[in-house]
Amino acid sequence: MTAKENTLVFWLAAALLLFSTLSGADLWTQEWRWADILWYMHVSGDYFHPHLAGSPYYDKPLLSYWFMLLSTKFFGLNEWGLRLPSACAGLVVLYCTPSIGKIIFNPHIANKASWILLTSYFFIFWSRIASSDMLNVASILLAVNLYFIKKNKTDFFSYFIFCFVLATSALIKGPVAIILVGLVVLPDLIASKKLTTHLNFKFLLSVFINLFIYTLPFLIAHQNTLHENSLYLVYRENVLRFLSPFDHQSHWTTYFIYLPYYLLPWSLISIPCFFKKPTPLSKQQKTFLISTVFIFLFFTVSGSRRSYYILPLLPFTALWIAFFLETHYLKKIFYHFIIPFYLVLLLWFSCFQNLYFHYYGIKPFVRLIKTTAIKLKPWDEWQLISIGADDRISFYLQPRALPSSFRDFPQNTAALESFKKTRPLILIISSSLFSKYHALLPTPRFTLDSASQKTSVNKQDKDIALIIP
Repeated sequence: MTAKENTLVFWLAAALLLFSTLSGADLWTQEWRWADILWYMHVSGDYFHPHLAGSPYYDKPLLSYWFMLLSTKFFGLNEWGLRLPSACAGLVVLYCTPSIGKIIFNPHIANKASWILLTSYFFIFWSRIASSDMLNVASILLAVNLYFIKKNKTDFFSYFIFCFVLATSALIKGPVAIILVGLVVLPDLIASKKLTTHLNFKFLLSVFINLFIYTLPFLIAHQNTLHENSLYLVYRENVLRFLSPFDHQSHWTTYFIYLPYYLLPWSLISIPCFFKKPTPLSKQQKTFLISTVFIFLFFTVSGSRRSYYILPLLPFTALWIAFFLETHYLKKIFYHFIIPFYLVLLLWFSCFQNLYFHYYGIKPFVRLIKTTAIKLKPWDEWQLISIGADDRISFYLQPRALPSSFRDFPQNTAALESFKKTRPLILIISSSLFSKYHALLPTPRFTLDSASQKTSVNKQDKDIALIIP
């Protein structure tokens, strides 16, 4: 095949794997946060003050919510609309990785790296998850790619676009993205002796303009409001989490395990690379290797660690795997395995996963609740209260009004009275709380048990739906 035909095949394969049956799987635990926040934004029309389970929630900057908000405006408040921005971000990463690779290495290695990413399970998994993580990776790769393309230019427009992408990346998950880009850009600038060239007025002006763009959403969000200061939360989530972590305190070896784990199966296939004669590196490749090591060390020395924090390093590592697979024997392995790996992932994400969640998971229970309720009253009339139950059930039901949600059984009289007066009512409650407080609950017309629908991942505590017309 010609180079153009190979490129076309790659992008068709990427689009099929990233977008096919994107709404097949139930919302994962982490995805529910974005789903609930977006639901509140849609109902309230307030796009600057995120709320999770009815309470203000500023743990993440606003831009990831806004990307999903735009998507759900067009495609509906469902899994497809929520996950589409991440899938598009996956495409951006697949574009930027070979673009960087062609500059650092050569087109052959660059294209091979893109196939390595496309056939790595966890890259596809996170590209099909509604969260800020793949958006964060895409913004980092986009900034690095812009740097390598425009590093010899000193015009204001080039500086502005680069700084704008950095401001955008900071508004997706936090300023840590800027540090990661800096760990690639600064070593290259120093090695190429161009650092002083770019420290000019046009660059500094671009920095100040985009610093204002970055702070603007925070200023608007806290105008005439008593909500918690989200600029402090930026400090807490980035600086404090790095220096003095308050959660996510995994062992310092976490990324030594999860970096190769996230690049399976290619991390296993690349093991023979350690036993072959080292390939000489160019000056730029040595600098890029130093940057890759710096990023890994940055994540490792951070006090707060979670497996998926390492995601921004996957594209760089994929380029190195592709580089070290450049021997006759290892090339053969690559070409023999690429199609089987791709087909396995396609079958898993497009067929098996979709089939499984059609019969198991939350959706069958939700369908049963809706079908039962609609037989008694029109759906728009029903109100929903959730007590200690899986919050994803409330999202999938999506009653006309936002539901009342309680983590534990409420002890105040007003809440108990609302159970008696609210009609028609769907009350979702965990089985442990139901067995303890069922005498205080109104008598339902129907009692539906999620256990009979094989819906709960937690085998110890099922959810029960009380249908009270």
